[in-house]
Amino acid sequence: MLLPTALPWLRVILAGSVSDETDHFAFQQQIGSTHVLDDLLHLARERCHVVVVDTPPGLGAITRQVLLGTQHAVLPLQCEPLALQTTPQILRSIQELVRVNPELALSG
Repeated sequence: MLLPTALPWLRVILAGSVSDETDHFAFQQQIGSTHVLDDLLHLARERCHVVVVDTPPGLGAITRQVLLGTQHAVLPLQCEPLALQTTPQILRSIQELVRVNPELALSG
């Protein structure tokens, strides 16, 4: 379902949410193992020029599934030592995903 926004050229698709009572691991496993995200991304690419997907932090099942179906990745990083220590791990994971999805590029 496409939701309108205050900007006439911007629409939002909600893929779902997790409440505090829900098992987050089970939710990630279910989304990561089904074609729901693939179907949403395919629909969005047919109808839109630019699609921005906000994923949970880390490289869990949901984020990996989104990266397998996208062309560009933007990785926001906090300016703190822990974030800088995990950057090489994130970059290696992106490189591994590029082998499966050659359209994927790290854009920022």
